[in-house]
Amino acid sequence: GTLLDTTELIYQAFENAFNMHDEKSPGRQAFSSVFGKPITECYQILTNKNDVASYCEYHREYQLNNMHLSKPYANSLKTLQELKRSGFKTAAVTSRMKKSASLGLSKAHLSPLLDFAVFADEVTNHKPHPEPLHKAMEFLNVNPDETLMVGDSEADILGGK
Repeated sequence: GTLLDTTELIYQAFENAFNMHDEKSPGRQAFSSVFGKPITECYQILTNKNDVASYCEYHREYQLNNMHLSKPYANSLKTLQELKRSGFKTAAVTSRMKKSASLGLSKAHLSPLLDFAVFADEVTNHKPHPEPLHKAMEFLNVNPDETLMVGDSEADILGGK
C-alpha cells in the first residue's frame, strides 16, 4: 500500500486461502506479481480457475481478523497532516474492499485526514481503469490537470496516466 504497509497482511492472506484449500502456495513472488489487481482477478490468475469466490472469502476474512499486520508507513500521518495544513484536498483510491480498507485507515488514524476514499466495492471498474480516480476527482471538485496520483503498483501508475 501507499499509506499503509499491508504487504505482510496480503501475503499471509494469500497463503491462508491456499492453506484453507489444501493447496500448495505459489509463493510470495507470484503473489507480488498480482498486487494492485482486484482480488477476484488475483485468484483467477494464481489458480487458473474461474470460480474463486471461496479463495476471496478466506482472504478477506483473514485480513479482517489480522489488521495488526497493517501498519502506517513512517511518514504517512505526517505527510497527510502537512498536506491538510497546506490546504490540499486528499483522497485514497484503493483496490481493497471498504470493510477492511476503512478499518486499516481508521486504526492508523489516517481517516480524518482524508477528504474522500474510493474502495473496490464502490466502483464497477478497478484501477487501472480511470473510474475510481474520476470518482475521487468529482467528489473533490478538481480537474485531472490539478491532481497528483501517488501509488505503488502498475495499476496505480496506469490509472494515474
